[in-house]
Amino acid sequence: MVGIAVSDWDIDGLASGSILKDLGLIEEIIIPPIGEYWLSDLIMDVVSEYDEIYFLDYIPSKRTLDALSWKSRIYIFDHSFYCPANSKSIKSYCRESPSTTFLLMEYFNLDPDIKILLGLVNDLGSFFSRYREFEIFIPVIEENNIDLDELVDLIKLLNSPLYFSDILLLYENLLIIEQNTISKNYIKSLDKRIKYIEMLENVISSLLESVKVCDKYSYLEYKGDLYLIRKLPVAVYRKTGYPSIVIDSGFFTDYFQIASYCPTCDFRDLIINLRDEGFVAGGSESFVGIVIDKSEDIETFLDKIKYELSKGFHGSSG
Repeated sequence: MVGIAVSDWDIDGLASGSILKDLGLIEEIIIPPIGEYWLSDLIMDVVSEYDEIYFLDYIPSKRTLDALSWKSRIYIFDHSFYCPANSKSIKSYCRESPSTTFLLMEYFNLDPDIKILLGLVNDLGSFFSRYREFEIFIPVIEENNIDLDELVDLIKLLNSPLYFSDILLLYENLLIIEQNTISKNYIKSLDKRIKYIEMLENVISSLLESVKVCDKYSYLEYKGDLYLIRKLPVAVYRKTGYPSIVIDSGFFTDYFQIASYCPTCDFRDLIINLRDEGFVAGGSESFVGIVIDKSEDIETFLDKIKYELSKGFHGSSG
């Protein structure tokens, strides 16, 4: 039986799934509910019917892996420093890289193409042209008459439903990616996406008015229904010049979302330790995101983040 993929919600994750579909490795791509790095019982039932499960741009929780690995062979591709340990049933290929699509290109020895480019621009934005990987994509860009600034704007439109948990539009993204249609003229839901972007900017602007600065870090606690935990920590830092701590107690009924952004810190050991303890945690050197049960003592996790901030923060840049 051909495998199935569980892909992250953004264009890098969805383009990665489309690449595996082109290779004939999967027959289906599942997009889990926004923000959830554990799989619901319904999704678990679906994916466990397959002998091979691919997680793309998405490192599932330890609980999910433990539940699936006894029955299926699991493959994990993610452009992250953290990777679950390889075992008889789990094969991980993770390293810090520009995008997961780029990892797949290397792993499967693929030629540069539009789908790989979409993943790169999704994660690198307009800065892509400054990276060494840009050079090998020049023929793809020229052959398809691609304007990078326009491609950045297109991806912004495609990713807009992510913040509003509009899964149907994310599946529409899959169709757009599969057809290599890199123009906003092919987006049927264009007007809705434009409204999403306007609403998103208004919500973030409003939330930033409640930011507090204390003891050399900035702090925002709110109760929201949009998936902002990827965007807000950076926005808070840019507003204050201080490393940020953001807590959302409203997106999940039973969980807190906590995130921090600090460009001079290194959260990698913290992320590894939390995941080893069974918590949902991810991010990068400068960003950490954690999802914890509301029965947990949130101050314990905040203290861990504050400790990392105290080691890494060297002064305000604002």
